[in-house]
This record gives sequence, structure tokens and C-alpha cells, in this order.
Amino acid sequence: MDVQTALAALTAGFAVLLVAVIALAVRMGSRAAAPRPAAEKAPREAAPQPAAEAGIPEEVVAAIAAAVCCLEPGACVRSVRRAKRQDSRSAWKTAGLLENTRPF
Repeated sequence: MDVQTALAALTAGFAVLLVAVIALAVRMGSRAAAPRPAAEKAPREAAPQPAAEAGIPEEVVAAIAAAVCCLEPGACVRSVRRAKRQDSRSAWKTAGLLENTRPF
């Protein structure tokens, strides 16, 4: 295959790709611009501030509350507390124990 044929194939491929991207952009743009039916909502009360255990920064509580709200729309965080460690060993100690006591 000569250079001219390769360049022609490359140009045709880019043209097809460009047309496909433009078509997708137009389709997604029209989907986003379509008006959504407004659902009747009762007036919402202000969400209560989550209660945080002492020592947990406000930024951490805000990040946790935002993550919960993203995962479950309409959910709210009422309290944030530290999880109690179930195992007295550290993660590295447990990994070493499992690695060295694994059966053959």
C-alpha cells in the first residue's frame, strides 16, 4: 500500500469519527434540553445538621453527607461517628499473618 492510499484511508476514518461525534453531541444536547415534567414537591424543610463525634472535622462530615446524597437522592445524614476497630491487629500485621500461615 502506498502513502497516498494510507493517507486517504486515514482521512476517511477521521471524517467518519468526526461525523459520529457530532451526531452524538447533537443527540445528547437535544436530550438534555428537553423539558422535564416538574413534579409537585412539598416545601422542604432545611436539612438538619448531622451530629458529628468530637474530633471529626466539619469538612469530613460534609463530604460524607454529599456522598450519601449522591448515592441515594433524598437521603440525609443524621450522625457521623467513628467505626470501632473489630480486630486489634493492624492491616499490615493481619496481612503478614495470613501470608505466613497459609497452607501449602
